[in-house]
Amino acid sequence: MKAAIKDEATTKTQEDAKEVKEEKCDKCLEVKLDFIKWIFGVLVLGATGQLISWSHNQNQLELQKHETDSQLITSISAKFDTLPTVQLSYLKFIAPFVTSGDLKVGVNRSIDSLSRLSVPRYIAKKAKSDASRSAKAAEPKLTASEISKFKTAAASDTNLVAKTPTTPMKKVVEQEHDIIAGNTNGIKSIDSEVIKTIQDGANLLTPSKLDNYEIQGNPVTLWCKKGYYVVFNGTLSIGINNLDIDNQKINIIAKNYVEDKQLDLKELTVGNTVTLDDGLYRYSITLNNIGAAGFNPFTKAAYITVASYKKSSQ
Repeated sequence: MKAAIKDEATTKTQEDAKEVKEEKCDKCLEVKLDFIKWIFGVLVLGATGQLISWSHNQNQLELQKHETDSQLITSISAKFDTLPTVQLSYLKFIAPFVTSGDLKVGVNRSIDSLSRLSVPRYIAKKAKSDASRSAKAAEPKLTASEISKFKTAAASDTNLVAKTPTTPMKKVVEQEHDIIAGNTNGIKSIDSEVIKTIQDGANLLTPSKLDNYEIQGNPVTLWCKKGYYVVFNGTLSIGINNLDIDNQKINIIAKNYVEDKQLDLKELTVGNTVTLDDGLYRYSITLNNIGAAGFNPFTKAAYITVASYKKSSQ
């Protein structure tokens, strides 16, 4: 009997000890969970704070960049000439320095618009005006004999029958120099100002690459009359076999100047550009204007710009 009571007491003591142990384990687990929650809270709240701080700093940085870019554009735009060529030149200069997304998009959009529309129109209009004004200024400086000779030459050009041009334009230039050789009135070449206007625009608009072809130097502008030819880059000759003043267009015969090989017959309208391939070279040819050129105010010549490209070795 005593043994049975003793066993029962022992069992109860063990059960009580187990309950105490389990209770301690529960409390220990609860403490651990509370600690984990605290650590998690500290980390999450800290990370959230850092994220909010970083986001705020980024927003502040973007606002500062936007403000700086705006000030740059405003500062330079305030100095803009009304000429679209000047605007395009400024925009191309500042484009690499603009880092703010929306402003960069706006600058690039303006560059594209000016390159495709405003500048080419402006160049054609100014070239025509320059040629007309220079021709009117030149005539009063000529003697009666010089005027007669220049009018005869202009009439001869008009009556030329379309053919393959075989005479270089340098012959015309030499003849005109001979006509005005004794003139002391300070006559200037009519085309000098026109070509400068065209060249300034061509240097802005002409791309440095066309597919796998790279540009060779700057574009070149020359003038040519019907029945004659001019040479570009030492590799391309362009002759004019028809010049239509009323419709502002010409027909050209292009040749490989080195090999004397005909490449193509093209029709060009003022303001338009055609591309011509010749194996190693590619040419971008633009008719800029039809008007007076050289020293003869009565002549009608085509102003042609050629950008010469050479195939890349890569």
